[in-house]
Amino acid sequence: GILSVLAGLTLLVYPGVGRWAFALFFPLWFICHCISRLSHLNVVRLVAGNSFYYFTLIVNVLGLILGVLMLLRPVVAFMSFGVITGLLGIDSLVLALSKMSYWS
Repeated sequence: GILSVLAGLTLLVYPGVGRWAFALFFPLWFICHCISRLSHLNVVRLVAGNSFYYFTLIVNVLGLILGVLMLLRPVVAFMSFGVITGLLGIDSLVLALSKMSYWS
């Protein structure tokens, strides 16, 4: 959340820096999101079961790899960005519709 606010303020104050801010803050947000989801995998396994646990594990590890790739080689990362973002979206929808939503 803090990185999102900083990116928004940067874009308001310095509109020309938008590309730089997007190139820096978006991969950092992506990495932080995946680390956050990986940190509560034990609860996911306990509440939602093994299949959702493995799905969340695989998608978020791929998300971490993509986040690092976005920092190092943005061209390579943007080729797979849509697929991983879609999988993270499906992961969030399944989380919202599973028993995990009662724990939030």
